[in-house]
Amino acid sequence: SEQQVISIASRQDYGTALAVKKKETAVDQKTADKAALAHTCPVCQVNADLKTFKQHFESKHPKTPMVPVLVDVQT
Repeated sequence: SEQQVISIASRQDYGTALAVKKKETAVDQKTADKAALAHTCPVCQVNADLKTFKQHFESKHPKTPMVPVLVDVQT
């Protein structure tokens, strides 16, 4: 009986620990995702990574001069 109580308590602790770790991982992933979107469009303020940013700029703002950062990017 005492063994079962310890077993149930340890399972609950393990479940709690997993939940906390999962939440921390989700927060870290969100932070990493946000950091990857390092470039902001000067025209419409959209955030994107470098390659996507160039594609966005070419398709959404074709008449606007290319931002110097994007000139050498291969799509």
